[in-house]
Amino acid sequence: MTESVELQPWQSAPVSIERRKPAVYTPALRFTANGALTASGLLVIPPILLLWFLGATPALMAAGSALVAIVWCMSILENRSLWANQRLRDQSYQRLREQRAGLAASCVGFVGVCRRGYLCTQIWHSDMAHEDVGTLCAPTNSLEFEGDNLRISIPRSAIKAISFRTNPVYAPFGIRWIRIDYQDDGQQRYLYVQSRERDRLSQLPSCNKALLDRLNAWLSGGRRSHASPDTSTL
Repeated sequence: MTESVELQPWQSAPVSIERRKPAVYTPALRFTANGALTASGLLVIPPILLLWFLGATPALMAAGSALVAIVWCMSILENRSLWANQRLRDQSYQRLREQRAGLAASCVGFVGVCRRGYLCTQIWHSDMAHEDVGTLCAPTNSLEFEGDNLRISIPRSAIKAISFRTNPVYAPFGIRWIRIDYQDDGQQRYLYVQSRERDRLSQLPSCNKALLDRLNAWLSGGRRSHASPDTSTL
């Protein structure tokens, strides 16, 4: 018979990453979001034809088209890069309440995440390169991500730093990655997180800053409170 051992505040389980078949955040949904950039490119065609019809010079046509393209691209990125975000957020919170109700009280927000390998291959995609979306929770001993196709658990003791990192695609919106540096089996690993608590890109920088502050307060609080066990009673 296996004896169950209750973990103490300074103890934790190993890093755990579980993959499952996506039910909501499917490749088709990510492709729809990525189509925003393609659609914005097609919208440049009408003003080009109008300028040509009005007899504009090639230089004027090029300048006018570039300006329209920039304005439309920024507008579409602002309003469509987080396509279906509200529905995804509501479903994620419902899944957390139904499947892992014990974590609900420690939830710090709805986020998009990706691991280092996925980020390197997807960095220019317009869906913010999120490998999965779901709820991020910070109970006492670990950081828990409950997503649609990923379930990730990182012990607090394995996390070395949480900081901002540049997101080159969304730099004009002031949106950065929150990078969680942690050790797993002697190797340095990274998990990239971005808040998706709001549905427009311009609203996310403040959400990201609040999330980073909350995570660092959780991490530093744990280090102060549970830096080492009281060996006098062991």
